[in-house]
Amino acid sequence: MIVHQQQNAHQHGEMNRREQQQQQQHNKNVVEVFVYDSLKLLKIPTFLLTLSGFSWYSLVLGVFSAWGPKAGFALFKYELGTRSNADAALGMVTVFCGVFGTLLGGIGVDYFAQKRKERLQNHSRGRHQRGGRRLRSLSSSSMDAAVSDNLYFSAVCSFFAFIFVGISFSSTNFYVFLFFLAVGESFAFMLQAPINAVVLWSVPTGSRPLACALCTVAVHVFGDVPSPPLFGYFLVKSNENWRLVMKGFTLCFAVAGVVFFVAGMISSVNDRNSIRNRGEDNNESDSNSIEEGEEEEEAENDV
Repeated sequence: MIVHQQQNAHQHGEMNRREQQQQQQHNKNVVEVFVYDSLKLLKIPTFLLTLSGFSWYSLVLGVFSAWGPKAGFALFKYELGTRSNADAALGMVTVFCGVFGTLLGGIGVDYFAQKRKERLQNHSRGRHQRGGRRLRSLSSSSMDAAVSDNLYFSAVCSFFAFIFVGISFSSTNFYVFLFFLAVGESFAFMLQAPINAVVLWSVPTGSRPLACALCTVAVHVFGDVPSPPLFGYFLVKSNENWRLVMKGFTLCFAVAGVVFFVAGMISSVNDRNSIRNRGEDNNESDSNSIEEGEEEEEAENDV
């Protein structure tokens, strides 16, 4: 009886060890697949540059969320009166500009996608009328083309955000400050929708969930998480020169604009190459169809 119990305990322990080993192997495989897929995505230049530009952009948003009302109160104590008034005034400006700018950005995404689709349809229709076949994967072509348009649009928004926010923190009049800050924040929020669209469209369909996850991690790790303490450090080093430090961090908008513009150029080149390759494939298929037709006619004549 005792021997039987010992054998059962030994078998049970062996089973537990096997299950633990299988679970460890499974976890190892999951990590390896995750690392492999992540590195594969990061090798896509458009996606990598978009993450980089979005991180630079998020640096400024992190500063605005943590230090914006404090900066407004430090610069315009007489007009605002209390810190609560500063929080309320600048908070309302941010909420309004966030809603307004994000909606405009979404409209821009739809506009660019529709325009590109119409151009490619016209191009395909012209080829068909000249005797060629329509370009294949038309929706894919329009999507690839829309990536570059959205990146250029995001670059323009970043540059305008840099200009207007910089002007706002250079002004000494409170109402001028609010006006230029509102315009700058509107431009800043306008690129939210285009960049999220680029993150989705610049990677293969099956990798889109992972791309979104990597984007979220990147903008927090390299963007809005480290920027508030960095701002505090430079503020102390500058003897609390709020205007100088705020304008310095606003430069990150300009850096993001440059990165988005470079990503747009790379995407445009890839788009042109893709369309050219599709055109060559269509020409080759057309010539093959003609040869097959000639062979069928010869066979009929022989008969």
